[in-house]
Amino acid sequence: MTIYDKGIKLVDDEDAFQQYVVQHPTAFHKVNFDMSIIYELPTASVLAYLVNENGIYQIKDMIFRVTFDHNLELSVDKISKLDQLLLPISEINDSDIKVTKTNIDNALKSGGQYNQFGEYSYKTAYIQSGLRIVARLKTFSYTGGTIIEARTTSQKKGFLGIWSQKEINMLSLSWDQGYVKFYGSTIPTIISAESITYYNVSDCMFVKA
Repeated sequence: MTIYDKGIKLVDDEDAFQQYVVQHPTAFHKVNFDMSIIYELPTASVLAYLVNENGIYQIKDMIFRVTFDHNLELSVDKISKLDQLLLPISEINDSDIKVTKTNIDNALKSGGQYNQFGEYSYKTAYIQSGLRIVARLKTFSYTGGTIIEARTTSQKKGFLGIWSQKEINMLSLSWDQGYVKFYGSTIPTIISAESITYYNVSDCMFVKA
């Protein structure tokens, strides 16, 4: 998380930011949609405090690696295969490594379009013609449960019409009390009203685990 936060603070200096992303490729996931470029934190922010730069962490006798789309598990008894956790998912073909998707396949985007980014809703609000904010609701499924996360990113419009991240004076997330019903469950989970504000940032997140 420290690496990601440090890099996001460089977004107003495009050359420095791009150089930083190249130096730390596993700490950022570039997402293109809606004439927009957003450099996402590759995992749920609550997990980003536990993992190293490559998304690896250990709990008891299990080693995990989280990516933007997948969760990998390896027993410490097979630690000699640790390097294989860093391979592209398509190249992993070992029964000792358990691979599961972290982003649901049928995440629903506004407008009824399905996507692979783990988003089930997003909304764009324009502050002025060349400045806007993009709010997203995301889900990440890991061993032991699902994490619901709200993310808000401020963007500026570039010369070619592409929107990219831009630091602004104040960025907020807020919502009223509501509920969510998980697949296969008849009992709704209450989501309490929350409000959080950051200053001089381009990105903010809030997690409901």
